[in-house]
Amino acid sequence: MVIMDNRTTAMTGAQPNPGTGFTLRQDPTISANIEKIAEAFGFKRIRTINPYQVKETEQVIAEELAAAEPSLIIALAPCALLKTERILPDKPLRIKADVCKGCKTCINTGCPALEFVKIEEPKEGEKRKGFSRINELLCVGCRTCQEVCKFDCIEEAS
Repeated sequence: MVIMDNRTTAMTGAQPNPGTGFTLRQDPTISANIEKIAEAFGFKRIRTINPYQVKETEQVIAEELAAAEPSLIIALAPCALLKTERILPDKPLRIKADVCKGCKTCINTGCPALEFVKIEEPKEGEKRKGFSRINELLCVGCRTCQEVCKFDCIEEAS
């Protein structure tokens, strides 16, 4: 079982929930502990991961799928879309357009900061049909795109 905890209730307008530590009126309160609740339900295999770390996430999911007993994975990371200030510590990233092969692996992460730019007339001998670009105003610096890029074309913006 996987619980995706982004510290909000996005499907109904980003209200606090029992895991946020705040009431609907934004008063501080206790925060529900998902690990302790899972233990109370009898889970012995409980893992908490950062879903922005793609390779680790894939590894943990594979390990828990292979386990002979029920397990719980808690994918815990803040929602990148709800804050205007930088919620992750890293700087925004940029894609070196001249290095990008246009494979769209980064685009397939679903990040709203990524966009694909079509090339109407590729240079002579060039096979790619476009390249990826990062909107630095939307990038929260989670580095997921950089982790999945096969061509090492994503770097910190200057």
